[in-house]
Amino acid sequence: MNILLKLASPLFVIPLIVSGCTSSSGNTQNVISPNPSKCPDKSDAVLDAKKVKTINLSTQKITESGIVNQDKSVGYVFEAQAGQKLVYNTIQKVCISVYTPDNQLLNSGVLPITGKYTVQIAIPQGSTTFDLAMNLETQSTPSVPSPTVTPTTVNPPLVTTPPSVSPSPTPTNTFISRPLPTKLIEDYFAEINNDQYRNAWNILPVELQEDKKLHPNGYDSFLEWYKGKVDFINIHNISLVESNQNSATVKMKSTYDMKSGKKAPVNLKFYMIWNKSKQKWDISETKVID
Repeated sequence: MNILLKLASPLFVIPLIVSGCTSSSGNTQNVISPNPSKCPDKSDAVLDAKKVKTINLSTQKITESGIVNQDKSVGYVFEAQAGQKLVYNTIQKVCISVYTPDNQLLNSGVLPITGKYTVQIAIPQGSTTFDLAMNLETQSTPSVPSPTVTPTTVNPPLVTTPPSVSPSPTPTNTFISRPLPTKLIEDYFAEINNDQYRNAWNILPVELQEDKKLHPNGYDSFLEWYKGKVDFINIHNISLVESNQNSATVKMKSTYDMKSGKKAPVNLKFYMIWNKSKQKWDISETKVID
């Protein structure tokens, strides 16, 4: 499998390899839950209009995934009614801010006015992927009970024995959700951008680690390239082209910021297969696209 990308300059050859990922879950939080201790009161990261996605929120929970770094944040816009409550769930160490339709920072659990709200996800330093589950809760108005009329004649109470009911067995859900194919690519490049080179290397398949065309000197070649020549990898877009039980195809658009000062646009298509024994996605082929 040839996954070397030659840049316009003959001096650069970029080995582009991605790896597996893990999944996790967390407890539900609302908008008044504390962010990480290092989060500022208001994020300084730029919220690019291209990074703001309009979503439809209801009582049904949805999950959004993405990548943030210290310079650029990600945003989601949704419409809500006054009195509704925003609930979100994430375990990643990211900073989450919610802004009202009049651009005020929300500091309570209940949405004060009707209109469009903005959720901003940022990180104080470095780069990371995130999974954010969100939904709205509607405050229900308690009903007023009708007055009870006491009869003048009191009859002795009739005592009845309710029939015994055997509880139905609780069904066991044996389905295990798969990680998204796109998450595999997000996690690998996040390890590179966070200088976790050994972690990134360890999650590569053995076949790729031992490929002499990609890594003539094994891990030393891998480290020489990413630590010595690449400054940062900007991921612009990762999208799922198609997916089924056995295979998936993912497209990625990115730019390599080299330590020499040059910028190299890199667009790739990843072909993946599902590893049933290890319950993870593996890359079978990578192609350079326009």
